[in-house]
Amino acid sequence: MPVNVPVNVLALAEAEARALLQERAEQARWIAPQFELSALDATPGRRSDAPLACAQPVSVEPLETRFATRMKWAVICTDAKADASGWRREVVVKARVSAQVLVMADEVPAGQPIAAEQLRLERRDVSATTDAISDTEAVVGRTGRSALRTGQMLARRLLLAPVLVQRGQGVGIQAGHAGIVVTAPGEALEAGREGEVIRVRNTRSGKVIRARVIDAGLVEPQAMGASTSDQSRPARD
Repeated sequence: MPVNVPVNVLALAEAEARALLQERAEQARWIAPQFELSALDATPGRRSDAPLACAQPVSVEPLETRFATRMKWAVICTDAKADASGWRREVVVKARVSAQVLVMADEVPAGQPIAAEQLRLERRDVSATTDAISDTEAVVGRTGRSALRTGQMLARRLLLAPVLVQRGQGVGIQAGHAGIVVTAPGEALEAGREGEVIRVRNTRSGKVIRARVIDAGLVEPQAMGASTSDQSRPARD
């Protein structure tokens, strides 16, 4: 006969939340992430603080996990015994996440490429800044969408990739098929960053095409890339 086992719903929800936050920190490549969590039983209409038990393994399901500062989990006992219907508890987990991330060591005007010596690592609260950055290589050479202040924590949304193709620049139009790559000469009619789609004139045929920037001075016809991830720019004269 199955035996009821005591269940600590707060600890179970907190463990799931911690595992999720650790996974997100690894994906963000943060250095030395730390987590401080607190859990509270937030079950609607809960009338008893009596200890809980379950004769079956309980399940923990995420309800709201978008923001680390307030996540909600359901801890569920589905009891297989005929004389019991099981139970469900909702738990709110609040977290504070910190990590060693990049901050500005100097002021940098908008549009000016960022140099490695203008960056430093500091432990900062990243609970609400999921795109904070620890990797210097992911920042050097990029520019700020606006001026960056000394001490400002960097986030991916604040940065722009460097311009790889300038308007009027000669470029190579690279096309490949069945392992054969052909490059034709062209002229960029717009400036572009990596992944952006710009207008390019084939200087041999005179034809204007839309091409994706793939490297400095190098583009490929738009049809060769994944259309679902285009970063197309509005046409400019």
